[in-house]
Amino acid sequence: MSGHSQFALLRQRRFLPFFIVQALGAFNDNVYRQAIIGLLFYLGVSDEQRSLYTTLAPAIFILPYFLFSALAGQIADKLEKSRLIVITTTMEIVIMSLAAIGFITENLPFLLVALFCTGMQSTLFGPVKYSVLPSVLKPEELTGGNGLVEMGTSISILSGMIIGGSVFLLAGSHGPIVAATAVIALAICGNLAARMIPRVDAGDPDLKINWNPLPESLVVLRMARQQKAVRNAILGVSWFWFVGTVLTSQLPNYALVNLGGEPKLYLFALALFSVGTGVGSLLCEKLSARTVEIGLVPLGAFGMTAF
Repeated sequence: MSGHSQFALLRQRRFLPFFIVQALGAFNDNVYRQAIIGLLFYLGVSDEQRSLYTTLAPAIFILPYFLFSALAGQIADKLEKSRLIVITTTMEIVIMSLAAIGFITENLPFLLVALFCTGMQSTLFGPVKYSVLPSVLKPEELTGGNGLVEMGTSISILSGMIIGGSVFLLAGSHGPIVAATAVIALAICGNLAARMIPRVDAGDPDLKINWNPLPESLVVLRMARQQKAVRNAILGVSWFWFVGTVLTSQLPNYALVNLGGEPKLYLFALALFSVGTGVGSLLCEKLSARTVEIGLVPLGAFGMTAF
């Protein structure tokens, strides 16, 4: 155990293709979202409109999670997991092709519609993302594997935000074409990586899916309320993403208007936030001694709240 390194998982096919897919997905989502914000600067919209769009964009992206997560969970249970990942990454290619049209035509409402569709695709990918690891990793590898995934996600978010936010600064009048090409190319790379993921059997292939998301969501919430560990896990994850979303959605205007900085200051603040998330994710395995240690969660939640 003393010679174990969680990074050894990155050399194994049971983990590496999945790691690449989820990292590329997070990277592309944030290239896209920040390129929309970059387009706002490029078009020279007012501060009020820019503030509206930068707040609206993450809300539109997250809305499908709220509406369709229970349905996505059922689909993830019913279908073989590597097949479902290929399906979701194929959806991403189609959605990003629509987004490319929005960039080239400089049509902001069209881009927001495509962003909602991206949120739907991410909602479908979410449950299978979190259910693959327990199926392919040993119990003592799970914390390290989760840490790598969270580290990859946070670094992908950071680099995606930096690159997406820099497209229009660096490419100038070619920005819309560069953004359109980038999001399609990244989606295709993710789909190719998804096809290398080994087969992972469905959790419940005989499940009858309830296509009405509202009653299914209520069933899941009631079940979570009855199981304290599940309820607390949901609250912890929700608080983490709530804080992260609020911070990252307000940073562009806050750095520019309140701190009197340039876009570089906003990117530096994002870098601090994302690197901190990545380092904390990697430390989880060391601090928990390679076990699932729930005691780290209150400590992390207190630290987030205090800082």
